[in-house]
Amino acid sequence: MRHPPPINLEREGMDKLSKEACISIIKAIFKYDPLTDLRNYPGPKLIISGATEDETNSLHIFFPGIPYKKIEGTSHWIQLDKPAEFNKVLDEFLSKVEKETK
Repeated sequence: MRHPPPINLEREGMDKLSKEACISIIKAIFKYDPLTDLRNYPGPKLIISGATEDETNSLHIFFPGIPYKKIEGTSHWIQLDKPAEFNKVLDEFLSKVEKETK
């Protein structure tokens, strides 16, 4: 099954929102700091990133102790660019977590 490029899905979604809603979403995104929540989350963690996410503000750089998987040839929308590969990584992680909790 061929999926539309992520940029097209993003554009379709944005076209359905009012200008005010878009501005509110963008403001909320810039206010949110995921680092605090990630530090405080006690459960299992996995960082999955795209090939372009090796910048100084990438989560795996802030949290070198969290398992990290990179999926090459993807944009920020990894799960849309390579859904089968993303699901394989996620399934492997969840299977490991399930085994560890038994």
